[in-house]
Amino acid sequence: LGRYESISLKQARDRVFELKGLLARGENPAEAKRARATMPTFKEFADEQYLPHARATVRRPDVIESRLRTGALPYFGSRPLDSITRRDVTLFMNHMKEKTSATTANHHFILVKRMMNLALQWEVISKTPCAGVKKFKEPSGRDRYLSKDEVNRFLEATYACPNPVAASLF
Repeated sequence: LGRYESISLKQARDRVFELKGLLARGENPAEAKRARATMPTFKEFADEQYLPHARATVRRPDVIESRLRTGALPYFGSRPLDSITRRDVTLFMNHMKEKTSATTANHHFILVKRMMNLALQWEVISKTPCAGVKKFKEPSGRDRYLSKDEVNRFLEATYACPNPVAASLF
């Protein structure tokens, strides 16, 4: 528990109560301590395991790296992977929505969820904190209008079209 000078009687009793709870559940406190010491931080997991995997499997790894750099790494970076809770993920999403938009916050959440699911699959963590977290409702789309340059290029393309019926349709 510690040296008697550095821990109060109340702290010692609380710690004993906590350790007895672990033992009652069939857990070994020494193994739990060892597991905490070897648990990677969010940043370590991202750098050493997730990003190499993403670079090999994702079409645009630069987008993944950018999202990590601007969102999840500053927020979760130094936290041990198994200490991140569902509440932390929800707070992260709210934080991202305040900074950006609901759609962008959802994109960041999808990345964190993918990372946590892989950490679970690779047996780095025993449960994912993203389970049960819902994405924000996103707007149904946006109206976009062509610029003058785009209209001119479009019209030039219709004039050059070999099929005059299709060109007149547009």
